[in-house]
Amino acid sequence: MSSPAFRRLFEQLETRRLLASAALLDGTLRVSGDDNVDDTIVVSRNVTGDQVQVNINAGAPQFFTLADVKRIVIRGNSGNDTLRVDEVRGGLGNILVYMIGGDGNDSIEAGMERDVIDGNAGDDIIHDAGGTLTSVTGGDGNDNIVTGDGADWIDGGAGRDAIDAFNGNNTIAGGAGDDLLEAGAGNDIMDGGAGNDSLHSLAGDDRLLGGDGNDTLDAGDGNDTLQSDAGTNQLFGGTGDDSLIGSAANDILDGGEGVNAIQNTDTVTPPVTPPVTPPITPPVTPPVTPPVTPPVTPPVASPPLNTKPVKHPKKDKHKKHKKPKKQPKHDKHDKNVKHDKHDKDDRHDKCD
Repeated sequence: MSSPAFRRLFEQLETRRLLASAALLDGTLRVSGDDNVDDTIVVSRNVTGDQVQVNINAGAPQFFTLADVKRIVIRGNSGNDTLRVDEVRGGLGNILVYMIGGDGNDSIEAGMERDVIDGNAGDDIIHDAGGTLTSVTGGDGNDNIVTGDGADWIDGGAGRDAIDAFNGNNTIAGGAGDDLLEAGAGNDIMDGGAGNDSLHSLAGDDRLLGGDGNDTLDAGDGNDTLQSDAGTNQLFGGTGDDSLIGSAANDILDGGEGVNAIQNTDTVTPPVTPPVTPPITPPVTPPVTPPVTPPVTPPVASPPLNTKPVKHPKKDKHKKHKKPKKQPKHDKHDKNVKHDKHDKDDRHDKCD
């Protein structure tokens, strides 16, 4: 007869064994590790390629028809687990794959599928090959996250995280802690969150937010927007027409090449722009206006002078009148006395 203590230990071992399992129900393949055990779970195609093969620890592999699988959920549970989608025999197609590490320092490696990854608490290492849709959450702990090409959504969570997203339009949040965020080509959004963060992006029109702490933001090529919060920050716009917004602290802002907008800063180091020399414009010479010459009026022709000698009029020769003869005195009272008429022959002599 077994003792009660042995029975309890056996029940615990049986429970643990049952936790490590794989089952397909309604198109969802669920694969679980064991609690408090460092599990290794590998999901891949089988040799013929028409089935999904599941290997849990050193147990016998299990097989499920690939056409019946619509989604896969892989859960490590507590412990330092290793979760991997192996594509040596080819990927799993358009299947949506969930990978949850659970508590512990987990290692998670996803393939080219549509992946949703959650490291949970612990210092996790997460690598995604780059599917069409990727969502990664590191959880609490100092996580190391690397994603491939594609539009990724990444949240490092609390802790000192290192996140590297390759090409694609990525959204990256560092969370609380001193984080290192890097993104490749693409229009990325990066938020360091609280802590002394370092954000670096390559080509693309990126938006970099420092958050609280002493942050370094380097945008690289493209028309970027960089904004710091509380702390002493350094912002570098790189090439392109950038917008740099500092905080009230002693920030250093360098817009780099391009036409940049810099505002709300204490210390600004704008790019050195050579002075623009205006083109030399020769003085304008007013046109020479010739003096206005009034029209020449021809002189009015004078009538021809009369060159004939002027005949002076002859002097009038007055006839000298002879003095009339004295008439006899008439008697005053002699009315009958008639005056003698002048002698008709008395003519005036012509004047000499």
